Amino acid sequence: MQNQSLATITLASYVEGGIQVQAVGALFKVILGLVGGLVALALGIIFPVGGLYWMWVAIQIGSFWMFVLGVIPPAWPVTSIVGAYSLLFGVPHWVFNWFA
Repeated sequence: MQNQSLATITLASYVEGGIQVQAVGALFKVILGLVGGLVALALGIIFPVGGLYWMWVAIQIGSFWMFVLGVIPPAWPVTSIVGAYSLLFGVPHWVFNWFA
């Protein structure tokens, strides 16, 4: 017990050998892994669908520059998010004002 700190000894006295603390830590790891995986899955679905919808709207309104912006890779995060938003809630007015 010479190498253990007072906090470790106190914590170990409340839970038997720290087993319960390890179980709670493992549970949090599983929950964080699940949440992280779901976020990655959602982004993996939203980005391509939003990007394709952006391109579809560009073709529908006949905007060459909107289409070109959708082809440029550094613009994909913005166009994909706006495209996904447009798919769910309708195309924002500023998109029509800028590109139509």
